[in-house]
Amino acid sequence: MAYLNGSGLSGVSGDLTSLLQVVFTKGIMLQINEEFADWENVSKLKVDNKNPRSIAYMLQKSLGSTAVQPAGSGRITLPKAQEVSLEECEAVLKRMYSTIEVNYDLWKDAMTTPEKYAEPLALEIESKSIAQKRYLSNVFHRDGSGVVGTVASVVGSVVTFEDSPVIGGQGARHVEFEEQYAVVEATGAGSVDTAKGVVQISDKERNDGKNEATIVVVSGSIEAGDVLCKLGAPVDAAYASGAGTFAKPSGELSQLSNEVGGIYAVANDDGSTYNGVKFEGSLKATNVDAGGALIDLDHIQRVMDKLRVRVGSKYKYNQMLMSPEVNRTFLQSQESDRRLVSISDTDRGFKSFGFIHGSDHLACEVSEFAWSNKIKLIPSDAKGAGVLQLHGSEFQEVKAGASSEFLANGADGYETAIQKFMYGYLGLICRHPAAVAGIENFTTL
Repeated sequence: MAYLNGSGLSGVSGDLTSLLQVVFTKGIMLQINEEFADWENVSKLKVDNKNPRSIAYMLQKSLGSTAVQPAGSGRITLPKAQEVSLEECEAVLKRMYSTIEVNYDLWKDAMTTPEKYAEPLALEIESKSIAQKRYLSNVFHRDGSGVVGTVASVVGSVVTFEDSPVIGGQGARHVEFEEQYAVVEATGAGSVDTAKGVVQISDKERNDGKNEATIVVVSGSIEAGDVLCKLGAPVDAAYASGAGTFAKPSGELSQLSNEVGGIYAVANDDGSTYNGVKFEGSLKATNVDAGGALIDLDHIQRVMDKLRVRVGSKYKYNQMLMSPEVNRTFLQSQESDRRLVSISDTDRGFKSFGFIHGSDHLACEVSEFAWSNKIKLIPSDAKGAGVLQLHGSEFQEVKAGASSEFLANGADGYETAIQKFMYGYLGLICRHPAAVAGIENFTTL
C-alpha cells in the first residue's frame, strides 16, 4: 500500500527505487485526504517520526485528597499524607507491511519512457494510497482485536452481522469490497479455529437498517457466531469465551493482535485493559448509555455536561463523529431546536450543522466507518493537548543486501513481475481517556 496520491509521476525519471521511495515515504502521515473525515483526524494525531519498539507514559489517577482534611482549633493530629496515584503505561507499536507489484514490462518501459508509461504505474500506487487511508480510517473506529464483524446469520451468500458485537467492528461498515477475510470460529474457552475458511466480499449494504454483505466462499465454511478478521490479524484465542462465543478477556489486550488499536481500544469504560490502562474510575472514557432509545439532542447535552464535570473546560470540542443514519435523525430536529445551528469552517471548506453547548460548537462529521449506534467526541486539538497521539515512523524499504526490488515468487516459481515492500511502525495512545466522550446504545430513524 502506498501513501501519496501519485500525481506528477509522469515526469519522474530514474529507477523504480527512486520513484517508489518518493511515493511511499514523503509525508506518510502528513497528507490529508479531505474525502475522508476520519483520515483527517488520524493525520492530525501524528506526533513524530521515530521508530521505537514502544512508547512509555504515565497517567495520574488521583490527587491524594485524603491529605486534605478539616480540623477544629487547638492541638490536633495532622492528616495523614497520601501520595497521588499514578498508572505506568506502555504502548507497543505495531508493524505494518505494504506491497506494490507491477508487471516487469511496465516497469522496464517506465524506466526508459516515463512520460508514456508512468501513468498506469501511478494509478496502481494511487489506488494503494486510498486503500491505506481507508484502512487507517477503518481501524480508528475499532477496538484493535482484528475482528471486523461478528456473523449473526448466513442465508445463501448473504451474511448478516451483529449490530452490537462484544468485540471488533460492525460488519458492513468495516469490510471492503473484494477484500478477503479469514473466518474464525470459537471452538471453546481459549480455543479458536483460525483456518475455518476464507470469504471475499462482493457486495455490502449498511443503509436502511441493514448490516449485511454478499460473500463468495473462497475456502472452508462460515456460520452464525463466527467472526471475520483481516488476514494478517486473526483474533487471538484469548477472546474465545466458549464454543461459538467471544468476549474481551480480563488481561492486557494491546499485545493480543497485530492490528493497531483504534479509539475504542485506547479510550473505553468497560473495565478492560489496553496499553496498561485499566478503564475504570478516573481512567475510563466519558460515555452516556442511551438505553436503546432513539438518539436525541438531550443525549449530546448529557454527555457534554458529563464531560465538563469530569474534565472541566480544559479542552474545546468542535466535532461529533457519527454515521449517516445518526446525522439523518438529527436533521429531523434542525427546524424545531435552536441548539442546532449551521456551522462552517473556511479553513477546511467545511459546511454542516451542529450542536451548541456553551462555547463549544459541535459539528456533525459524517463517516462511513462510524457505528450506527455510537457517536464519538474528541477534543479539537487532541494531539497538542496530549489526549490522543499517533506515534510511529515513515515507511522504510525492505532490503536484502543492497536490493529493494524483487521478482514476484508465485506458486510455481518466479514470475515476470517486480515487487517492492515497505514497512513501518504505528501506535495510538490516549493520555486522558476521560476527555474522549461517546454516546452509545441508541436507535435511529
